[in-house]
Amino acid sequence: MSASIHNGSRKDINGRPHIYYDGYWIRYYAPPEETLAAKRDLLLSLTRRTFHHTEPGINTPGQKTEAARASYETEQDPARKRVNAAMLAGALFNRATDIFTSIVDLESQGIEVHQDNELMRECSECFSEALELGKQVRHPSGHEGIDELWGEPFNVFTHTIASYYASRYIKISQTMKAIDDIAARIETV
Repeated sequence: MSASIHNGSRKDINGRPHIYYDGYWIRYYAPPEETLAAKRDLLLSLTRRTFHHTEPGINTPGQKTEAARASYETEQDPARKRVNAAMLAGALFNRATDIFTSIVDLESQGIEVHQDNELMRECSECFSEALELGKQVRHPSGHEGIDELWGEPFNVFTHTIASYYASRYIKISQTMKAIDDIAARIETV
């Protein structure tokens, strides 16, 4: 691939828009307008996806956060404490999503909520704690390694939608490169 093409360059291939990252042309989808409602919709979609790819039983409703925290803090058995940490992470994750949804609802009523508002800070704190506790969450197979998936909604909350989309294109190009490297290795064996 040509080194003269810059990351983020776009062109149509077979009548469809593509974007270039790290040697690969990837199908391009324009990010939605940068609004809280668009962020909420993306956040809700990623939240569903995240819980779909985690161990069952941790999609704890946000209103159960205090009960989940109490169970986590009092549990002594390490295996159960890990499960309680995952459940608390799920509750915090859902609480953050609930708060953000409420903020969007307020904005739709004409009530402006600034970044330094207490609700926004609480939402951010819930996401941060959920991200930290999310290290205890497992994939449905029982294996660890869902950190990136668990962190995607937090990235949507803390970055612009456009930068989130760009990060996905970079991830896709890295995946395509890894696949090409594996294919090349298989050919030599």
